[in-house]
Amino acid sequence: MTQSRSGLHGAQRHLDATLRQTLPAMLLRASASDSDEPLQVERAAMASAPTQMAAAQSADPTTRAQLEALYARCLQTYRSAIRPQDTAWDDVGAAVALFVAVNLLTDLAYAKADPRVSYE
Repeated sequence: MTQSRSGLHGAQRHLDATLRQTLPAMLLRASASDSDEPLQVERAAMASAPTQMAAAQSADPTTRAQLEALYARCLQTYRSAIRPQDTAWDDVGAAVALFVAVNLLTDLAYAKADPRVSYE
């Protein structure tokens, strides 16, 4: 395993723990809304969310850079492959769903590759 791959795996573990702590509360707040409208935000010329999310999760510069790169890749995939028709807005629910799905698939791939990992 290369050093950068190992570091990314560490960043993904950190992300997994953070999502487990924060995502349920975020989803409950969103579901408590009286609106059936999707949560949409206008696209900025330069995306700041990957940087802000990474900074909020780690003070370590290396981990923060890895998380920022991970978030930026997910946002790019969301925009180009999942929702290319949305050019002015991002659907936050769709973006979060994609992000969670990608991380779950990554975890499962690591579990298959490493017999020491168990989800029992």
